[in-house]
Amino acid sequence: MLSDLYNYVSLLFSWRWLKAEGTITSAQIQRVRELRVVIEYKFNLGADGPYTGESSQRFLSMELDCVDITERFRPGAPVTIRYRPDDPSVSTLDRDCWDLNRS
Repeated sequence: MLSDLYNYVSLLFSWRWLKAEGTITSAQIQRVRELRVVIEYKFNLGADGPYTGESSQRFLSMELDCVDITERFRPGAPVTIRYRPDDPSVSTLDRDCWDLNRS
């Protein structure tokens, strides 16, 4: 339980974690009280890995165009991953990946 809390709190500082290049394995749009995009990814660290993870982001429905999302977050597309140096299994997508205005 304490390790879960540590993992959760450490995500608040993920912008300071190390970066790795990964690929998207799946992308889903979920609607449960809110619109949420869920991205699953995998990455390697040299000979270590593969590591897998999942990251999600809430969006306002007016911000989201399903066609753009499925094209932007298609399986096999490259993404930047942030991972905790002491435990790479704790990871998240870099926040720049969620910027819908970038090309």
